Amino acid sequence: MLTYETTRMTPRAVWLGNFYGGNLGFLNYEVLTIGHIPHKDLKCEPDLMASKWFDYRRLHPMQATYYFIKCYNNAYREFYRKAVDADRAPFVRGIKDHDFLTGKEKLTFWRLRQNCDRVGLPYDFFLRFAMHRHMRLIVCGKKIYAPRPAMFVKNEDLFADAMIAWEDARKASLRVATDPYYQVSNYTGSGDQEAHEAFVIEQIKERPIKHYALHSAMYFYDVVRIEEALRCFDVRVVDSAIKEGSSA
Repeated sequence: MLTYETTRMTPRAVWLGNFYGGNLGFLNYEVLTIGHIPHKDLKCEPDLMASKWFDYRRLHPMQATYYFIKCYNNAYREFYRKAVDADRAPFVRGIKDHDFLTGKEKLTFWRLRQNCDRVGLPYDFFLRFAMHRHMRLIVCGKKIYAPRPAMFVKNEDLFADAMIAWEDARKASLRVATDPYYQVSNYTGSGDQEAHEAFVIEQIKERPIKHYALHSAMYFYDVVRIEEALRCFDVRVVDSAIKEGSSA
């Protein structure tokens, strides 16, 4: 069996929307994983729980991989619409969701998902970036094929570029998890909650005008506690963040 705390697993990740394979129980995910994924590909999963994007940390790895498949198909359709055939794009899929565990690419998808988890990239962000990057590299006049996961999984340059793009995206707009587990109203002092709060605060510190972002983090997203804001920022910044709401 995998070494995860059952209490951390969420049978239904409602914050990620509906997706095939997203509503199974913990034991169902365990059986599927043990039956289809070699043990050597499972050893790193406990470590990935502390590095993956926050929205996926309460998911079982199999559940997360099913969500990764959904994100891959969304990015695949977007690529197809822009580069191949816009009319057919809504009807194509890179892989049939229910065929994932019986297909030849199952371990490639699994390992590509792990690579995203290792560097903390949201799946949709990485896959859209990878597809767009592939599109720019296509030689004019060459027959266009939407890329397969094998083209991404060992591409270190791709991941390096994706990390740079993610840093730029964080600077452009505040990035927070959508899982309500990270909201102050649900705060229990867990390591993941504190890591997410620190992640948000670091983004705010990078901004030239900090109180606008701090206001959003505290009152719109509800992901930064007032006591932590006072510890990390000058009291004048916190005061301006509080007053920002009343002046809106």
